[in-house]
Amino acid sequence: MNRILYIILFFCVCVSAHAEEECAEKVCKTEACGEKVWTANGQRTNVLYALYGGQWMQDSYLSPLVYDGWQAGLGNEWWNTFRKNDLWRHTGILQGYAGKVTQSSRHNEITHFDIQAGWGAHRVWGFDTGRPKGTDGSRVEVYAGPFVELDFMAKELARNVNKPYSFDMGADVDLMVGANYSFRYKKTAYRLVYEGRINGLGVMWLPDYWQSYYETTEKVNIGGSVAFSHPGNRQFVHQQLSMDFQFKRSTWRLGAKHEYLHYGDKDRHFARQTVSLTVGCIFNCRVTRTKF
Repeated sequence: MNRILYIILFFCVCVSAHAEEECAEKVCKTEACGEKVWTANGQRTNVLYALYGGQWMQDSYLSPLVYDGWQAGLGNEWWNTFRKNDLWRHTGILQGYAGKVTQSSRHNEITHFDIQAGWGAHRVWGFDTGRPKGTDGSRVEVYAGPFVELDFMAKELARNVNKPYSFDMGADVDLMVGANYSFRYKKTAYRLVYEGRINGLGVMWLPDYWQSYYETTEKVNIGGSVAFSHPGNRQFVHQQLSMDFQFKRSTWRLGAKHEYLHYGDKDRHFARQTVSLTVGCIFNCRVTRTKF
């Protein structure tokens, strides 16, 4: 497992070194790095990160027991202001991770792979907060807006012949809120970020406990397993707390992510919770059209 983590971190370092070498000159060509806090001059900001952490899972379709284990993966987060209104930003997230959870008695295990993608927009309110002692300037931002996301997790139970597979599938319209506090000192800048999302309306997959996935598709009963979702029957919460460090030639993020998912009905119960450490690099890029 340590080898996988080292490979992921090495990948982030390589990407950061290459991206920052190209982008830092563009961002800081007219001003020294740190003169302004987190300005991208109209470019799109990307955060490429690796994550590793613990996971707790319960899937009544596969087993009534709680499983726990680890997960590791990669993700990319990006945001940019709208061209005609810089008070609004649009943002996107794409991340994938894999892991393994084990039964409390260690007699069975579930291997899983998850991919999440989403896009949203939010209104930004910014306030300059002067020069607190020990800084050269600071700023507070708060934001809120809608976010649309897709989640797909495939699970395989090691010791189960009749029903070895299960899937978490859902599409949600979320409420996204966040706040950050940034300050600069000489040629460096720092930013503390909190961001949270909670689901609203959507759709989800609820497998019939008494049927295998083969029987569901064979009898064309897929519609019977698709249910309308809302906070009353599905709770999907994402949170992250991170600290960004902007240096002369590179910008890094260190943080923690928390995810909680719970859905089902009186007969079917599905839940998972993850807490992960994230390490990432931040870089700005501009996409332009080329005339042929």
